[in-house]
Amino acid sequence: MYKTVIIMICVSALLTASNLLLKTAVIHFKTGVQLTSILEFISDYKFWASILFTGLALILWLYVLTYEQISTSYPLISISYIFMTFASYYLYDEKITSNKIIGVGLICSGIYFLFKETIKL
Repeated sequence: MYKTVIIMICVSALLTASNLLLKTAVIHFKTGVQLTSILEFISDYKFWASILFTGLALILWLYVLTYEQISTSYPLISISYIFMTFASYYLYDEKITSNKIIGVGLICSGIYFLFKETIKL
């Protein structure tokens, strides 16, 4: 089970990186991605890196699904919410509100309760 937790942390990190790259790719489009600018968007290396990271996350996820119960492993994807909260704070100066802190705390406690018997936390 420890191996699964480590792999799912990697999946969450890859998904977070993928979404951060997409955010960075669309930032310079003041009004978002328009039909006229789609070619510029899809030629951006950040767009393709995002697809690569998502693909790598998918491969790792398929590996986990092969060996673990989905009801056990799927909740670990919520780790990406924790990563994204802090990454958006550092990279985009987004505020971490008390509600976000409570939410991250609830996610952490939820993961703890789901796995405390399985991996003897």
